[in-house]
Amino acid sequence: MRNPSYAVQGISLFELLITLCILSILSFIVVPSFSAFISSYQVSIARENIISAIQYSRLVAVQKNRRIVMLNNNGDWDSGWRIFIDEDGDAQMDPDEIEIATQGGLQNIEITSNTPVESYISFVGTGESRLASQQSKGGLQMGSLSICHASQELEGFKLFLSKVGRLRSEKLSVTECNNIKSATP
Repeated sequence: MRNPSYAVQGISLFELLITLCILSILSFIVVPSFSAFISSYQVSIARENIISAIQYSRLVAVQKNRRIVMLNNNGDWDSGWRIFIDEDGDAQMDPDEIEIATQGGLQNIEITSNTPVESYISFVGTGESRLASQQSKGGLQMGSLSICHASQELEGFKLFLSKVGRLRSEKLSVTECNNIKSATP
């Protein structure tokens, strides 16, 4: 005997198909925007990592009153960098020099620089950014680093290193990032 107070519960095949269609449409809308959000976040994190590393290098140079160098890995900033006390002023890490920080490569990020900061950023004890030199403090080192996403067409950032060692940041448009990426070999 059936108890009439229990109604049959469940969904029909038609209701299931409608639900799946709605979910698939939503996924086509949401997934690309979520991907762009993650890529934008990667660019912001890369910017913050570089700013922090440069500021840390400058701070240590002032605290220790020594030349501190932030040297990129493998000839480009995308591969990461290391920060060390440069005893001989050549902007190259020798086996007897002390490494104080390191950063691995940044995924999906392209960092381009102009010539003065192409391979390293160096600070002396006064906090000024100076070119490597074994004889004296070295000439002023001013330059810029552009940070863009490697594959997505997104806005980026450009960091400017001033003659006194301070950083200024400004946004790069999608067009500017695309022009930078197309100009790099």
